[in-house]
Amino acid sequence: MTISKKIAVICLILAVASLTVPVFPALAASGVEYPPLSERDVWIESRDDNFIYVEGAAYQIQRDTSFISPDGGRTTLWNLPVPCKARIKYFFGPEGTPPQVIEINILPVIPE
Repeated sequence: MTISKKIAVICLILAVASLTVPVFPALAASGVEYPPLSERDVWIESRDDNFIYVEGAAYQIQRDTSFISPDGGRTTLWNLPVPCKARIKYFFGPEGTPPQVIEINILPVIPE
């Protein structure tokens, strides 16, 4: 292989690598870094397009918030039964903003 072909191959490899590198963080959910997380079991009283309400307080839903059904499958905000018992993971944003929810794990209701 001539020098010019080697240079062309190296340039091609670098060009492809530069196109794919920014995609990898988007594919890895663990690549998202959040401030310290809090977790607690709550009764979700209601919801709307952007918030869930717990004990009268608003918790903001993120674009990438995960919703996990009692059987471990995925669900959506609009399939979230309200009221319901859930374990939420959230973090506190800047002062004056509501807590930011990153995961809602709907807990099964156990009859008493």
